[in-house]
Amino acid sequence: MRIRNLLPLLFLSAGIPLFAQIAVKIEPAYPVCMKYDAIPMRVLLRNYTSHPIAFGSSKNLQGEITFRILTPERRLANLMNSSVRPMLEGIILAPGEARTFTFNLASYYSLQDEGLYTVRAIVRHPQLKAAYESNESTFRVRKGSVLWSRKFGLPDYTGKKVSQKIESRTYKLLSFSDGRNIYYYLMIDDEHHVYAVRRIGFDIGPNLKPQLEIDALARIHIMVAVSPKVYAHYIYDHNGVLENRTVYMRTSTTPFLVRDPKTARVSINGGRMARKDIDYEELKELPFLEEGKTETKDVFGSSKNNSEED
Repeated sequence: MRIRNLLPLLFLSAGIPLFAQIAVKIEPAYPVCMKYDAIPMRVLLRNYTSHPIAFGSSKNLQGEITFRILTPERRLANLMNSSVRPMLEGIILAPGEARTFTFNLASYYSLQDEGLYTVRAIVRHPQLKAAYESNESTFRVRKGSVLWSRKFGLPDYTGKKVSQKIESRTYKLLSFSDGRNIYYYLMIDDEHHVYAVRRIGFDIGPNLKPQLEIDALARIHIMVAVSPKVYAHYIYDHNGVLENRTVYMRTSTTPFLVRDPKTARVSINGGRMARKDIDYEELKELPFLEEGKTETKDVFGSSKNNSEED
């Protein structure tokens, strides 16, 4: 049902308390998460009332979702910032409709202790007589194994820090298993803070390990095998922002990173760049990880719709 068709019904029902049920179901996107990584939790809402339910910003439509999380020590996890909470806004659930939403719990709660966490979601709405609670679900947090690390100095783009002490951070390549797959991660940290964690690929064999080089601008270049024939070249800055991703195909030679020892320029030798009309069928089903993608583009630059709905 289109939103404009629901608006008259919403005005009629906004002041009427609803006694029927909203079903809430949760499940973790991953049963095991790496320490400092995102912790995505899927929340399914199903409207069993005979009325459309709108989650808006006005007082009589302002619903909310909260999570009750028990840490491995069986303590209640608190919000990192009481003013930053999970939100359900701009959503209309038609009668009988079910939709799935994904929340990154690590954006709201400090969940860095290793061990098993237990979580429930609670949904409230002014039109609903009671709060509705989800099933209980669990996820586990574990740390990854460091395979490679390199300390680097932060670049000075302004030229105003010549006389100051050079700040440093460390790039790390980590391996992590969730029991189903082995992943490669990029972590950027120093002695006091973790600046970024990026899931960059799968471990698909001992002869297809990632290649890493740091250029003159302190950006890290990563060449990771997506399949034995397809390679992705990522460029991240020192804050973990993805600046570019290029896809290469293996030919009679394998693409690899080359760093010029004088200029620290990083280039690609071997293989060839993927071609849209020729290689699309071969690439479209490959597991390019969401964390390694440019936000709204696929490997050939076309738009993608990232909404999640059941």
